[in-house]
This record gives sequence, C-alpha cells and structure tokens, in this order.
Amino acid sequence: MARPEVTGRKLTDDVEEQLPHPPIRGPPRGSFTIEEFCTRHHLSRSEYFRIRKLGLGPDELRVAGNVRITAEADRKWGRRHTAKAAPIP
Repeated sequence: MARPEVTGRKLTDDVEEQLPHPPIRGPPRGSFTIEEFCTRHHLSRSEYFRIRKLGLGPDELRVAGNVRITAEADRKWGRRHTAKAAPIP
C-alpha cells in the first residue's frame, strides 16, 4: 500500500483496514508470536521459516504447543543482525 503522503489520498477512519499488518499496541510485552515478530521486523512468514531453518532465527520458547519469542531473544536477534550489516565504505 502506498503511503498517503505519496498518493495524496487521506486515510479514513478505518485506518487499520488500510494497513498491511495490524499495528502492535500497548507497552512492550514479554514475548511475541511468530506473526508479531515478523510484523516488528518486516519479515514474511516464509522468510522467517527460511532463516530459522538456516539457524539464523531468534531463540524460541515453546509453551503448550505454541511458539513464542521472548523480548530478550528479540533484542538479541536484532543486535546480532545489526552487527552483521557492515557499513558501506
């Protein structure tokens, strides 16, 4: 979806219907679902599972059959991948 400042169209009251992903609201949480993690880092689910298969994904916590990613694992993953992105000389 193009940004409204680019297209000149104004967002209506149904802003959430126009957004590609629902925004994450509220204070920082202790853990995230895979979908929430992907939204936070602008990843598709298929990309998440690809990097996980390569061993490059965040540490996961399995609770009652559900996969959760702790906030600490989220930060650790972000730092690890930010460090890999070397500045262009």
